[in-house]
Amino acid sequence: MRFILVLVCILQFQYLWAKENMFPVEPETNLTAKELKMLKIGPVDDFSYISGGILGSFIGFGLGHTLQGRWQDKGWIFSGGEALALLVFFSHGDSYLIENDHSSSSRFFSDVALAGLLGLRIWEIVDLWYGGAQQRQKFESLKLKMKSDSNKISYNLTPVVHPDTFGLSLNIKF
Repeated sequence: MRFILVLVCILQFQYLWAKENMFPVEPETNLTAKELKMLKIGPVDDFSYISGGILGSFIGFGLGHTLQGRWQDKGWIFSGGEALALLVFFSHGDSYLIENDHSSSSRFFSDVALAGLLGLRIWEIVDLWYGGAQQRQKFESLKLKMKSDSNKISYNLTPVVHPDTFGLSLNIKF
């Protein structure tokens, strides 16, 4: 019961601390929704990248993704997946402690839970170290794309209707 309570507290902390909307985004861009989301999250700075990688590599549960500000992107998968794998293992893990227990279903669930936990841990460690650096590179390329898009000339012709008069408004950006 304490384990579940601690896990719920960690998940709530992660959800509240995951940074989002750190960088303002201009609404008049021609970026995709995924690119706009990446600009809202922002880059992973050096301290967050290294400390998140170390914390996530040793402890897990999506804590490293929380420090890197990527919990809502992929960290929730590791928080929930590792908690579920441990819950299944501890509920069926007594088959490892009893020598003569040949209950195949209990042993099967324990083995699947351990394999799932091992797979999630490897995926989490790789994603922390590779995904954080990749997000940094994508953010920089998006900033360059936004800068190059801002150098384009655009115009807008808008009708103006007023009770006394009417006309056209020409807006030119360059």
